[in-house]
Formats: sequence, C-alpha cells, structure tokens
Amino acid sequence: MERYMRIDYVQQVDIADKHRDIMMLIEKMKRDLELARQIQSRLLPESSPSYPGIRFSMLYKPMEELGGDFYDFIKFQEQNLAGIFISDVSGHGLPAALITTMLKALNTTSGNLKFSPSGFLGYLNTHLSGEIGDNFLTAIYAVYDTDKRTLNYARAGHPYPVLIRDGVVSELYSVGGAIGINSYMKFEEVTLQLVPGDKVIFYTDGLTEESNSSREMFMDTFFQKVLPALSFMKIDDVVSISYRRLIEYSGGERFDDDVCILGLEVF
Repeated sequence: MERYMRIDYVQQVDIADKHRDIMMLIEKMKRDLELARQIQSRLLPESSPSYPGIRFSMLYKPMEELGGDFYDFIKFQEQNLAGIFISDVSGHGLPAALITTMLKALNTTSGNLKFSPSGFLGYLNTHLSGEIGDNFLTAIYAVYDTDKRTLNYARAGHPYPVLIRDGVVSELYSVGGAIGINSYMKFEEVTLQLVPGDKVIFYTDGLTEESNSSREMFMDTFFQKVLPALSFMKIDDVVSISYRRLIEYSGGERFDDDVCILGLEVF
C-alpha cells in the first residue's frame, strides 16, 4: 500500500509540475501576443493626413488580438497627391499580422518610387507571390489629386469601393485578382472625377459579410438602407454610424472577421 501511495504522490507532483509549466507557457504566449499587438497597432496611422479640399475618416476593429486588415496613407513629394491603401490578408492571428508588417515595409518605400495604382499593386504582387505561403491578400490602392479632384485607383480582388454622390450609392468597378496567387496578375486602373460633396468608402469584407441571427449578411442592408440614410452626413458620421448599424444588425461586437472602414470626403 505504501508503495502505491508513493507512486501516486510522485504522479501528482509530476502532474502539478507539468500544469505549472503549461501555465507559464500560456502566460508567455499572452505576453508575446500583447507585444505583437502593440507592434501591429503602431503600423497603422495614428491620425489621418491633412490635405486641402479633402478629409478622411477610418475605423479598424480586429476580430482577435492580431488582425489581417491593414490600411495606410502614402505621402509623396508632390503635395497635391495623397496615396490611400487598404488590404485584407487571408486568415487571422500571427501569420496574417506578419504579412501586414511586410506590407508596411513595402508601402514605406513606394512613395519615392512613384508607382501608379496599378503599378503599385503589381509591385506588391511581384514581391509577395511565393513569399507568403498559402496566404493571399486583397487590396485597393488609390491616389487622390487635390488640384484636379481626381481619384486614380486599382483593385486586387478587394470589395469594390463605394461612391456616394447626391444621395445615390454606387459601386466603383474595376478588374484585378488577389495578390500572392499569380505573380503575372494584371490590375485595371480607373480614373474617377470627383466633385465637392462626394464621398468614397473603402472597406474590408468583414463589414458586409457579417450576419444576423437569421444568417443574412449585412451587405444588402448596408448598401440599400444604411448608406443612403447617411449620404448627406459628414464622413466621420458615415463611418461611425455604419459601424454602429453593423453592431445592431449582428447583435454585438463579436464578429467573424476583422472590420475596417476608410472613408474620404471632398469639399
């Protein structure tokens, strides 16, 4: 009996040691994730840039501590040009977050290289194809000219941007596949003439593909009800109220994907 009691005691000690080791590992992982979250948050612009005749508004809500959505503003030597970038990396967590750090590095150099929107997406595709494993990303890159009030943009498999003009909501179509799948992908470039009062909304699919209790996606409600009702409001209100309507529609803030909204308004 004493022998079995000793064995039982040793087993209990061993289990306790393993439990302690596991808990220490979990705590280390939590600290590492928090550090990674802080680093990733610093990759995003702290505020929107200031340009004459245009204002920006943005919102980003990652599903987890680390997200795969990313946005950035790219500065040029030409003071009249504003670069606007938004992307969505497939997957979630640390792998997706690491790819966003690669995007930030590539974005940082792009202002000096003076790419066109389609050329910049091609540049990203060339550098990322074969380097991000089975992942891919969708993106939009646009350049706004404050002198001409033109928006040049190209799209890589991303949800279409939305134009709000005189109360009418319309999608801005262009052709282009996702980045990271085929290094020879081509991206159509479109030029849009904007006028004062126009608003353009860029977003990731976490916004429109979120569902309610009946498994109906937010997409139709967003385009047919939410945006038309907000069409004459300032861009800050359009972005913030759109997010509130999403929360009301889905029944809370626990979403199935990251949510990112980036809006601009011409005045």
